[in-house]
Amino acid sequence: MKTLRMLIVPAVLVAVGLAVALPAQARTGSFSGVVVAKQRARGTMLVAGAHGAGLTVRGRLGRAHVGDRVTVSGVRLRDGTLRASRLRVLSHARHTTLRGTVVRRMARGTLLASGHSVVLIHRRSRHVSSRSDHGGLEAGDVARFGIRFDDDEAFEDGQPVQIGQASTARIEGRIVSISPFVVSLEGLPLTITVPAGTNLPAGLAPGQRIEFTVQVGSANTFTLVAIDEVENDDGHNGGDDGGGGGGGDDGGGHH
Repeated sequence: MKTLRMLIVPAVLVAVGLAVALPAQARTGSFSGVVVAKQRARGTMLVAGAHGAGLTVRGRLGRAHVGDRVTVSGVRLRDGTLRASRLRVLSHARHTTLRGTVVRRMARGTLLASGHSVVLIHRRSRHVSSRSDHGGLEAGDVARFGIRFDDDEAFEDGQPVQIGQASTARIEGRIVSISPFVVSLEGLPLTITVPAGTNLPAGLAPGQRIEFTVQVGSANTFTLVAIDEVENDDGHNGGDDGGGGGGGDDGGGHH
């Protein structure tokens, strides 16, 4: 997969909850936590670690299930994700905690940006949604969610708690259209406002997956700050490699 990094507008990016400064070169690292979601199209899974910190792990999808408690090691990439070289399943959890930035609230749940992934946290019940169903959360709020797992999906476990506010969020999605600029997150199309005088990079096309930073406004509005990565699919998406590969360890499989 070829990756192109480009900045759209100069900006001082505000860290979103869990962001950390990364060195210019990739380095090895390890991480332990609970698998919250798997995104096969991206070849990634989101793992919730200590205190709900999220990390996007690339590869080894076939070796873990949603809800599995895992330890994973590999190379930490410049984009803040981890390319897994080894993964071990320790046990299976019914509950965990995840922190992130609210991207959008919907009747079926909340889109939450955490650890360079966007995941859908389903509501606890199917009654008609109201603002109080989400703890009064709005786009841009940094919140802690208790999560329970049911049929490989994450559901709210108790009322989410707001713990901060973020002015920007860094997320990844697939381009739906260029004008207007629409990106799909978890199957939900989001219209992104492109500031006047800002030109999108040449070569952007529907179907491309991009990582980008947006300013989060009230009433679920999003303004483009920067396009950080453009991924051109060359047939290697780092997806389900559970059939083999060196260094893997499934720790006895799913429990």
